[in-house]
Amino acid sequence: MKEKLANAYGRVKDALKGVWRRHWLKISIVTLVAAFLFVYFWNNIVISIDSGSQGIRWSRFSGTAVDEIHGEGLNLIWPWDRMYIYSTRLQTQGDTMFILSSEGLTVRVEFSFRFHALKDSIPTIHKKLGVDYATSFVKNEVEAASMAIIGNFTPQELCKMPSLVIQSTIKFYLSKQLLEENVVMDDYLIRKISLPDQVSGAIERKLVAAQLSE
Repeated sequence: MKEKLANAYGRVKDALKGVWRRHWLKISIVTLVAAFLFVYFWNNIVISIDSGSQGIRWSRFSGTAVDEIHGEGLNLIWPWDRMYIYSTRLQTQGDTMFILSSEGLTVRVEFSFRFHALKDSIPTIHKKLGVDYATSFVKNEVEAASMAIIGNFTPQELCKMPSLVIQSTIKFYLSKQLLEENVVMDDYLIRKISLPDQVSGAIERKLVAAQLSE
């Protein structure tokens, strides 16, 4: 048995040597071209995904591979395909908005919010919302909810009402809206509400008058 294997190995080895002697130039050229192409397209073939992220492969021939999620580490794809990388970590954003109150006065609101994409739901998010979903979807939803809810109150009501009540209302609304698209709203925080000068001045005068009357 060992002798047969040795003979077979010898025949294969001799055949390969014969192929090499007859076609060494072609083999060398093909090898060099393949090596050059691999190095040239390295960044399109070898994709590094950091921890806390997931990759979605887009195929030029079949579109988004919704049943295929690439985890952290090195991943290999065809050079004509693309890899879109999404963070699954908690993300924080902040903004300042000028919102019309129920009386038509402008209120300045500074807020921040935290959210994250549901793990293993990245393919669906990519197909429905796109790689810039944090801006095109999440931020727009937060701004719309802030305008709709805060705009229902008068400046005087906003001054008296605890921020926690408004925050909880906005977060509750956003949690339902975002979860429908596989995004979790972790927190919504109002940092500051600035009332119009005429309103804040009137409130201050009222407080001073109340103190003097005591």
